[in-house]
Amino acid sequence: MKNLLKIASIIGLTVITQTAYSAPVTDTFETGDTLTAEKLNSIKAAVNDNDTRIDSISSCTVAQGADSASITCSTANGDVSIASVSDGATATGTTEGDMQYWDGSEWVLVPTPADTTVESTLRFVNAKPTWVPSYYEIGGRGPAGGFVFSVTDGGLHGLEAAPVDQSEGTGWGCFDDNVSGAVGTAIGTGAQNTEAIVSFGCSGGSPDAALAATGYELSGYDDWFLPSKDELNSMWTNLADTDGDSSNSGPDDPNNVGGFASIVYWSSSQSDSGYAWSQSFVIGNQYGASDRGYTGGVRAVRAF
Repeated sequence: MKNLLKIASIIGLTVITQTAYSAPVTDTFETGDTLTAEKLNSIKAAVNDNDTRIDSISSCTVAQGADSASITCSTANGDVSIASVSDGATATGTTEGDMQYWDGSEWVLVPTPADTTVESTLRFVNAKPTWVPSYYEIGGRGPAGGFVFSVTDGGLHGLEAAPVDQSEGTGWGCFDDNVSGAVGTAIGTGAQNTEAIVSFGCSGGSPDAALAATGYELSGYDDWFLPSKDELNSMWTNLADTDGDSSNSGPDDPNNVGGFASIVYWSSSQSDSGYAWSQSFVIGNQYGASDRGYTGGVRAVRAF
């Protein structure tokens, strides 16, 4: 590198003459970068190709910022920046769940969804990570990994059935107990029915069907319950009998989404103090006079 550095001592004063850049070197180096031979050659070429010189460097100043540092020297040709290191602009989150992504030049904040009560999915939209509300469809998988059988609000909310049975042979329990809080039959009443059964303190036997449902856990979700009469029927219609032929031959039936057994399943709806509603998952019939000691199946559900 000819004429790159000349050092002369004049009356005890050291004067440095150095080949200068005709323009700032535009290579950007970030904290932790390795100075490869290619990068060093780029700097060397920028120096060697200059026509001008920096004469008589008298002083240099190092400026340290929060995420950058630079070296500027005073010369006969004015102040010249000879080096800089930048850590890049860093976005700062303000809410739990905030994230960041690199857009090629800086870190950009991806704020957590404004409404945290609505489940959202992180998707790439126009090459940018974006939170969008999660929409669910009947027959598809729900947030916990179950099978969706009822939706509201355009698919934002609904009900999902566990992907497996919790029992294929257990009694409803609470024989001859009038569980007055478990008489709901409509979609949306299964959770309150189940809570009423479990907390009732039955004298006529353990509420085994309800306990089998509430004891289930999947993917970190433990808010499962025994479906109400109408919720159970919706599971039959939208999952077990998707072709509408009123027939289910079991888990191998291609029209049986969810792999329901060809058995009778319990609901959480009491029909009277001695009976509860159940439903055949063989032909779809519902039975209001099901003896609570009958050993039926349990398939838990949850709301999302």
